[in-house]
Amino acid sequence: MIIFFSVLSPVLAGDFQDHPIVVEKELLITDPLVVDSKMATYPGAWSFGYLLEQACGHELAPSKVAVWLESWAAGAMREDNKVISIGERAGLRDAIVKSWQKRDGYREDAGVPWSPNFSHAPFRLLAIVNRMDLALPAPEPVIEPRRAAGCFIGGGPRGGGYMGGPTIASREHGEARLIFCLVDEKGLPVEKGLTLIFEYGLDGASRLDWALAWHSLGKHSNFDQGYLDELEKVTRCFTDRGFGSPDTSVVKDPEKNEAKSAVDQLAELRVKDRIQLLRVRSNDGIGGALREFREFVFDEKGLTPVLLKSSPKEEMFDTKNSGNRQLTRWLENDAKQAQFEWQKAIRLNKNPTFVPQLRPVTLPETIFVSREQLSVVGFASVVKDEKTHWDGWGMGNDALRRDISMQSCCGCHCGDTNTKFYHIAPRAEGAKAVISQFLRTDGSSWSLKDPASLKSMRSHEMEDRERFFASILDPNMSVLEKRKIRESRQLLDH
Repeated sequence: MIIFFSVLSPVLAGDFQDHPIVVEKELLITDPLVVDSKMATYPGAWSFGYLLEQACGHELAPSKVAVWLESWAAGAMREDNKVISIGERAGLRDAIVKSWQKRDGYREDAGVPWSPNFSHAPFRLLAIVNRMDLALPAPEPVIEPRRAAGCFIGGGPRGGGYMGGPTIASREHGEARLIFCLVDEKGLPVEKGLTLIFEYGLDGASRLDWALAWHSLGKHSNFDQGYLDELEKVTRCFTDRGFGSPDTSVVKDPEKNEAKSAVDQLAELRVKDRIQLLRVRSNDGIGGALREFREFVFDEKGLTPVLLKSSPKEEMFDTKNSGNRQLTRWLENDAKQAQFEWQKAIRLNKNPTFVPQLRPVTLPETIFVSREQLSVVGFASVVKDEKTHWDGWGMGNDALRRDISMQSCCGCHCGDTNTKFYHIAPRAEGAKAVISQFLRTDGSSWSLKDPASLKSMRSHEMEDRERFFASILDPNMSVLEKRKIRESRQLLDH
């Protein structure tokens, strides 16, 4: 007998309770047995070169990586046949390009373009991370009139750049990430450090499908070959071209289906040439005098720098700057408007099972200062020191200040989390990456100090991620409780 059902048998939804969530195996994987395994060495599935070959295509990847690194160091990008300067990072040329060329035996006077050998890529894997907590909020019932109600209805506060399409994935069910650090010729992390994060969208299957596949990893008692093989299957579902069929209802023989693991069932969904890589983010302390964070998105040209839509540009951090003052007023006024819209939505709501939610306040793309339209964001988030955070002149709303600053790259990696640049630090071979206090996984209690208000607050980031993950797996958790947990993560972009 042949029947139709979801890619995963519904009975599996209640099976997660056969083992608890194991954070270091399912959410934040940093064990050297994983990140120093054969899989992390080219052409292994977790190597820098393999990931770029999957995104760019095997033949084109070397040339596109060479162009990306050279243009990043030069601080230039092409747009509409024009070259646009986005800030030189000259130090990258020696630390990455020339160092890599030396390993390849390439000479600049060879008369041919450099084609990087990925076996010599100077990047070491630090971690594989499950970020399903970055899922876009589920669409809510529409309240009429929609514009007048002003409530937040699906799509995500920053959904525009991550909504996906027929060939590029979305973050509908969150993200997955592989993090690398730059190493020198001796295999040691370079001084001042550089890390790259490859960020992938999870879609194509259901949210539960993805969660069950990640959760199955926790059944392994150690990081043995069985664990590595199963983790490889999970990662290849988002790193490899071809995953992500928009139709997850398939014809199955239930007797055969029951014998398959959650990972094997997930891996069956393929669609030609679909790419899950959303972006690559950099944390660069070597390219110039000051550390910078940048973002590159994948397109037909390769990896292209884009504006950091959640990070105010450098001058907007100066409270003496007129742009900072105008931005502060804009944000506070928008926060008041959001409250007004929310209250109006509650009054207009006629659905007893739906409670409108307060929309988040996010950065505008531009503001008017002295009748001149100025961009709020730039191509880099600049770090002056480990206490760097955004503050607005005269801002009295501590929660709003923190929300905006935490979304900036430098605030998240510095002042607002009391972190010294890295949440997952560069490491030598055989060593386990040092994790920041903000991301601690040992269950200890730790309070951070807000850099603006100087108030102490308990940090529970990993507990929140675990709680979100459990909300997907738990069939007994109430809809209201699940919604509350998911709304608490809706503003996140990092």
